[in-house]
Amino acid sequence: KAFDLHEHRAEDITADGTIEESDERNTDLIAQTYGIHSERLFTDKAVQIIEEHDLKGGHPLFLTVSYMNPHSPLQALEEDLDRVPANITNQIRRQFSALMGSLDMGVHQISDALKRKGIYEQTIFIFTGDNGGAIQGPIDSKSLGGTNWPLRGSKWTIYEGGVKVPAFVRGPGIEPGTVNNELFHITDWFPTLAKLARAKIRMELDGVDQKDFLFGETKKGPRSEVVLELDPAYQQAALIRGNYKLIVGDPAPKPYHGV
Repeated sequence: KAFDLHEHRAEDITADGTIEESDERNTDLIAQTYGIHSERLFTDKAVQIIEEHDLKGGHPLFLTVSYMNPHSPLQALEEDLDRVPANITNQIRRQFSALMGSLDMGVHQISDALKRKGIYEQTIFIFTGDNGGAIQGPIDSKSLGGTNWPLRGSKWTIYEGGVKVPAFVRGPGIEPGTVNNELFHITDWFPTLAKLARAKIRMELDGVDQKDFLFGETKKGPRSEVVLELDPAYQQAALIRGNYKLIVGDPAPKPYHGV
């Protein structure tokens, strides 16, 4: 899906490359927020939730903010474009950079809201992506402004540039400046956070609890391997074990050969 960042409409790219507008949307909400950039909407709502959270009842707060920046379409606001350094002259990279700057400001505002609420120092703050940067589109090969250098590949590929993402964690008990070079999969966040919340999980999970390693209680991470992909549609699979990576099938759909 691709979402217009101002009009908040969803579009699906079908198998034959045509674009269909999704009917799964709240038309009343779209009417109320039409023309407001999604980053501003998400940030304002997150700040509101923090400000209105009841601390007296002893209730913990779990908040996920899934920004769409810098997902295509690249639709940065002029005020954000004005903050992009002049030495970035490529117009697509300027759009991409402006969207990243906007996201950064949103995270800053959420951090400030936590500080005003008096809970910043007790908050575990996780920032992570869901895939590598998108270098070009899947249909028309149009540049999307991303770069994963020095890693090979792009979003939609199982090269390292498609599956490695930047991430950081801050919070009580985490030593500032600590670098984690161990294997960590996005599915690990659920059992890790559940352990921190003292919740009992009564189901089998793909994720692994990384709490002890994350907080420096163990020197070695619990993972020795990560399954990166099992995709029957593209007939591809990938596995990392130790210092080795196994790729089965084509690691990149046709538009991304050579990316």
